[in-house]
Amino acid sequence: ERKRKKAAAVKRHLKRTSRDVARRTRLY
Repeated sequence: ERKRKKAAAVKRHLKRTSRDVARRTRLY
């Protein structure tokens, strides 16, 4: 249960970070 929740959180964080990186690359 906890592991699955953690995995979901990591996935969500990954998505957010990837979007942020994409935005940054677009800026530069």
